[in-house]
Amino acid sequence: MNLVLLDHAELQISGERPLVAVLHGARAAHLRDVLKVKPGSRLRVGAVDGGVGEGTVLEVGNQSVALSVELAAPLADSRFLHLILALPRPQMLKRILEHAAACGVRRIDLIGTARVERSYFQSPLLRKENLEKHLRLGLEQGMLSVVPEVRIVPRFRDYLTEIDQRSEAAGLRLIADCSAENSLLGLALPQEYPLSPIACAVGPEGGWLPDELEQFSARNFLPFRLGEPILRVEAAVSAMLHLNESVFEYLEG
Repeated sequence: MNLVLLDHAELQISGERPLVAVLHGARAAHLRDVLKVKPGSRLRVGAVDGGVGEGTVLEVGNQSVALSVELAAPLADSRFLHLILALPRPQMLKRILEHAAACGVRRIDLIGTARVERSYFQSPLLRKENLEKHLRLGLEQGMLSVVPEVRIVPRFRDYLTEIDQRSEAAGLRLIADCSAENSLLGLALPQEYPLSPIACAVGPEGGWLPDELEQFSARNFLPFRLGEPILRVEAAVSAMLHLNESVFEYLEG
């Protein structure tokens, strides 16, 4: 836990200090038993969808840890990374959610394609509370506080309709395709593209069908390859997220 992520409801006004938070459950146990905090210990803290700052341990109990909290104002961030992901098997999705949140992804669309198992959409992992659990673990790892929005669209054609109706059509759109001619850094990206959002689509194990690629291409998605090896979805998402930092730097330059 690199950052203690707090809900706004946990923050209380104190007469002596601006904010106080009392943690219970797994977070308190982690602070007490793993990090071995003591009164006076200082921690990095953040409020969900709010600012990040520092907390000072006030008291360590058998079931709780009390902190005084000082939060800075949220930083303005012009970078908006939007991940479009053909729904993978649940065990893989857990790790992808955590890594995406840690890398600052702001929106995740989980979609159905021809090669996505229909049963995946019945997984308990897709319940709101379970998705949020893994997203928050990622935020704590990456020391970020903005929880990504997650949308689930089982039907591919329904998702294409949503793309057509979106207002952010002017943003840069990318799609990972192992048969593409150019790498991500080899794409000739005109600098008149707006900085944000960048949307990137990653397909299922086995890849996109030709018709699916054509549908994305018709909606101005630029195909790119991540390299010669054919990667598993989890590795492809990880590589794409880190390469997109270079894309942002190019557009900012």
